[in-house]
Amino acid sequence: MENITDKLNKLINDTAQFRDELIVQAKLGQYETQEELIELESRFNKLKETCKKLMMVTGDSAESLRVAAELGIHAQSLDELHSALELSAEEIKRGFDRARALL
Repeated sequence: MENITDKLNKLINDTAQFRDELIVQAKLGQYETQEELIELESRFNKLKETCKKLMMVTGDSAESLRVAAELGIHAQSLDELHSALELSAEEIKRGFDRARALL
């Protein structure tokens, strides 16, 4: 039969184990979040550079589509180009939201 000292020691040990497991999970989560943020930052910078290059040829639809194609975006119209860039930005935002939720 357990006495009160044994019960309290078990309570402390169980709680400490729970805490230690949570600390490990938090550190792993931080690492995963950092990796995701690095990837998202890279994607964001690529999107930003793409937009800057396209802004330099704004007003010339054919030139905008040509530049977009050179950047790997295959669109038939400026509307398609804009939609593709919006989709990319939304995916990046969702990634940032996932990272925020992990913090």
